Amino acid sequence: MTGRPVIEIDENELKELMQFYPTLEETAAWFKCSPDTIERRVKTVYGASFAEFRKFFSGKTRLMLKRKAISKALDENNDKMLTYCLRTMTDLDDREKNDFRLNADMVSLEFIQRNFDEDERNL
Repeated sequence: MTGRPVIEIDENELKELMQFYPTLEETAAWFKCSPDTIERRVKTVYGASFAEFRKFFSGKTRLMLKRKAISKALDENNDKMLTYCLRTMTDLDDREKNDFRLNADMVSLEFIQRNFDEDERNL
């Protein structure tokens, strides 16, 4: 039976490539094949979609980037990076809509200090 030649995709090279979080199309170009070939190979060998496979094998890179971002935020006193880290790595989101927001004109410094002191005593 004659058919298409089997395209060799080195599994270790494929895993290493995922560290760069490539698109499916970029991965296919790297291996000189179609995106469908990459999808089929990942599904057959790993039982996962390309997106799941990429997410799993790019974990180390994501952690290294987070570590660098945190380092820049804390060590370099970089307010923009600190804000980015807080928004992406915590549940904190200062952009959320709240029913009630205090502004500086509504609250005196004494009020804030008194409530802060009461909270500390209750700990």
